[in-house]
Amino acid sequence: MKHILIVEDDHECAFLLQLQANRLHYLSSVCCDVFQIIEKVKKKTIDILIVDINLLGYQNNSIDIIRQVRKLDNEIKIVVITAISTLDVREESFKVGASYFLLKPYSLNDLKTVLDS
Repeated sequence: MKHILIVEDDHECAFLLQLQANRLHYLSSVCCDVFQIIEKVKKKTIDILIVDINLLGYQNNSIDIIRQVRKLDNEIKIVVITAISTLDVREESFKVGASYFLLKPYSLNDLKTVLDS
């Protein structure tokens, strides 16, 4: 079973994402600590990283986290989720290494398509 690490500082959104992941038969956990995220990536304990682009307290939102993760692991699937629909955010996400981009609100089918691809 593949493991998803959810990087989301909104507890309700994180909980809903975990429910959706479980419903789609994925293991999931939530983490917002950059050092723990990096450790999990280094140890290869996760298969998919779902990152909310607007994490409070992080410079450049989650772009730096995505950049750091991509330097460590070129194979991990990185899914960016956001309610910001600007082209700049989308382009910057892909530029630093995001694999997929989901705009909130998204459907369970949208999430399934991205996770299963």
